[in-house]
Amino acid sequence: MNLQLRLATPADLPEIMRLERAGFAADIQETDITFAERLAAAPDGCWVLDNEEGRLLGYLCAEFWAFDPAAPAAKFARDHSAGALHRLDGEEVYISSMVVDPATRGTGWGRRLFRDAVAAMFARHN
Repeated sequence: MNLQLRLATPADLPEIMRLERAGFAADIQETDITFAERLAAAPDGCWVLDNEEGRLLGYLCAEFWAFDPAAPAAKFARDHSAGALHRLDGEEVYISSMVVDPATRGTGWGRRLFRDAVAAMFARHN
């Protein structure tokens, strides 16, 4: 299978939401508004596995936050505002969400998505 890891774009939102619905129970899924804000506020933290046929097989979204040793629980709430928390110069990375398509689970692509996306974020961030 030929997959490409690349930065997500707003055009990926429908596929990201398809994966979100496939990967999480309805009561913990985040909204398309939340993902649109993540893509706008933290584009360097949203990565996708693209099969180059218009279908995504996974995504990972993260934000860089200012260091906060006593981070309040509200900071981690579902549908929190990436725009309010993401900082280009942030010292902490928060993985807000990650899903691999159920059809690709057990193939190692999830591990590769996590490893390569985090490495790419840190390479771009430094």
